Amino acid sequence: MEFKRINYYNKVIEELNSKNDRSEELFWAYIERGMIYFELVEYNKAISDFESAISLMPDEAIGYYNLGIIYYHRKELDKSLEYFKKVIELEPDNGQAYYQMGLILNLKNEYLSAVNFFSEAVNSGRKTADVFYNRALSYIKLSEFEKAMKDLDTALKIKPSNSDYYLARASLNLNLKNYKDALKDFTSLIKLKPDFSSYRFDRAVLYATVGSWFKTVESVGNKESFIYKKSVELSSGFDENSDFYYNLARYDIDFALDNEAKICGFSGVSPSFYLTRGAILLSMGKKTEAELDFVLAKKNIKIFSFETLNEAGSKYVGERYYLIKALVCLYLGEYETAKKELDRVLNMEIFSSRLDILYACYWWKAEKDFEKTNFWFERSLRNGFDIINVIDDIFEGYFLRDFLHELEKKKKINF
Repeated sequence: MEFKRINYYNKVIEELNSKNDRSEELFWAYIERGMIYFELVEYNKAISDFESAISLMPDEAIGYYNLGIIYYHRKELDKSLEYFKKVIELEPDNGQAYYQMGLILNLKNEYLSAVNFFSEAVNSGRKTADVFYNRALSYIKLSEFEKAMKDLDTALKIKPSNSDYYLARASLNLNLKNYKDALKDFTSLIKLKPDFSSYRFDRAVLYATVGSWFKTVESVGNKESFIYKKSVELSSGFDENSDFYYNLARYDIDFALDNEAKICGFSGVSPSFYLTRGAILLSMGKKTEAELDFVLAKKNIKIFSFETLNEAGSKYVGERYYLIKALVCLYLGEYETAKKELDRVLNMEIFSSRLDILYACYWWKAEKDFEKTNFWFERSLRNGFDIINVIDDIFEGYFLRDFLHELEKKKKINF
């Protein structure tokens, strides 16, 4: 079909050029053939046709717009931007061009300018869900969370079937500590895609976290401690008890893990699934079952070797690989191996609050060295680690809860 269409426009263009007929018909023939070449990902031929069209009618915006799209797909962002600027010069109310410029500026990390162009798109009549969603992403980067939430709400009203919008709002709600709203968003995601493992995984962690707050309120004797007070505050919006939320977490993580196993076999499941289920089971007091999951996580880490993960091309893959391995080893009490993995990341000169907090976990759990633990703990806070993550006893909190009590006793930190 595409070949026939190209053949047709070849004949039209050849005939008109032979007559030296530089009419509007020839302009549109180049545009139509260029669009076919674009669909076939023959970008050089498409560029040639759009440039030929522009030479015929330089005041028509469509040729510039199509060139902007091609260079956007080719990741030549500055060149793409120039073509969209030309479109707006010719058509000041072209909402689609404003939108494309917003997308480009987001990719260039120029978030304030991106917001302005997305707003111009809205003002020009392009009030579609994708505009509000992408403007929300810009607002998040600018830490304007209230505006981001408003845009995400609008995007979901327009298009309530888009899982990306729910996921972005769930992440924002977690960041803003709107945990009940985050749970609603994860539940909406699961309704949209019931077999999508990662949504079950994320909701399981949140359910277990809520369960841990209730467990702390139920079990901590010192009502004046920071951990107790914070747990009361965090759990106040929820109406059940620890067992209720732990059981919900267990259901979700079991479902997620079994679903992953159906897809790629138990040996192909990411170690993070076993690690997370182990952490949840440990928080539930099921130590034997938890240890089995930590062993399975360690086994699968060997399958997900650094070389395999590194094929993704990210320089941060190594950090993720070694830090998961270190955390698993901490749970298994293999402290020497855990320290070795943490040192690997440090020697790679990859610095993160995640590395810092795991060093704190190591120095406290393995050595009970208060000063070294405190050094890495304070450093993690300076690098952006949220202390709320150690209020529950999932992951880092499991290792550092009693350390926080020591900090309070020594008045070493102002919570």
